Amino acid sequence: MKKYLIVVLNAVILFFNPVRNFGQSPNLGTASSFALFTAVGAFTNVGTTNITGNIGTNSGALTGFPPGTINGQTHVADAISAQVATDVISAYTYLSNVTCGVTISTNLGNGQTLTPNIYCLGAASTITGDLTLDAQGNPNAIFIFKINGALSIIAACHVILINSASIDNVFWQSNGAVDIGGSSVFTGNIFTNGAISLAEGAKLTGRGFTTQGAINLQNVIVINPSAVVAPVTLTAFSGVNVRGNNEITWQTTAEFNALNFVLERSITGLENTFSEIATLRAVGVSSSFRTYNFVDSNVSKIYNYRLRSNDIDGAFTYSKVISIALGVKSVELKSGVSNIFPNPVIDKLNVSFTLSRAENINVLISDVYGRIMYNQNIALELGITISPIPTSNLVSGIYSLICSFNGEIKSVNFMKE
Repeated sequence: MKKYLIVVLNAVILFFNPVRNFGQSPNLGTASSFALFTAVGAFTNVGTTNITGNIGTNSGALTGFPPGTINGQTHVADAISAQVATDVISAYTYLSNVTCGVTISTNLGNGQTLTPNIYCLGAASTITGDLTLDAQGNPNAIFIFKINGALSIIAACHVILINSASIDNVFWQSNGAVDIGGSSVFTGNIFTNGAISLAEGAKLTGRGFTTQGAINLQNVIVINPSAVVAPVTLTAFSGVNVRGNNEITWQTTAEFNALNFVLERSITGLENTFSEIATLRAVGVSSSFRTYNFVDSNVSKIYNYRLRSNDIDGAFTYSKVISIALGVKSVELKSGVSNIFPNPVIDKLNVSFTLSRAENINVLISDVYGRIMYNQNIALELGITISPIPTSNLVSGIYSLICSFNGEIKSVNFMKE
């Protein structure tokens, strides 16, 4: 009987405590969109550093941009930097108060692999060679390193995340300066009360925050993954048929490490039916208005087109899908469709048509990747007609309603809650 009670008691304990908790991530608040920030200190750069994410200082000068480039915003001693400074100090304090899980050597790397935990290092620490952080298949696994001293990452070192480890869940708190050596690849979120320095060719994937210290960069790359944006800001994508040729035009207002544009064509518009018909090289990095053109010659059908924007790092985005018929221009939805409601929509989108004659209208709904989610022909009478379009099967997001009638192809965006 006693043995049975012990077994039951152990089962109850395991039920309520199934997994040891190795802490939680600090709340970054407004700092989450920043790649680098110092609450008190100068921010300097030398060379063609490239940063994705916001940067700033709440007390000190910021110099070196250009020649450095920023895919984000800069905040120096303004209302936003003041709030970020508060949030950085709060997160640093949170990490200071986290209880250690295990104390380890101040010499990290050299092929070492660590699993989720709160690691305490009692003095200035060094990373040499490769250090692997293994989340063991848990995307919520937390790694916290509390270093009672400076942190030095030797040149050409790598911090590697495997088995679902997330950059957002890796934290390095240093009671001293953090120096990332040349050509090193460092990963995670740095919180320090000293200076942060990245030497020539270093790369930081994550964030770097200091409560009181300078930030010094020299020809480096810093990427805050949560701030990564599409390689291209596409402001227009349209086309018109002129004497049997489809003339397609698109405009961009910003390009960041853009590689090229791939124009794809399909008869049906279905996801797996698009094929490449042209590749045009992008400008690469630009903050000015750019126009691109391509002519699809001697077309004899109604074609659907979409544009793929490729980044040099392999990222890509798709434009909306446009359709071009013979002698017809692709235009935004203005006339013909009087209104759509409600927007945002839950389970039924009402489309109000105003027609001068009876029409058979083809109605499509496509997602942001150009995939057709709804395709239906609707017969409508003369006058004002309201047609309900089912949307209950759509997941939350932005969609395009595409209507083909009266010799035109027209589209408008709506949001599904």
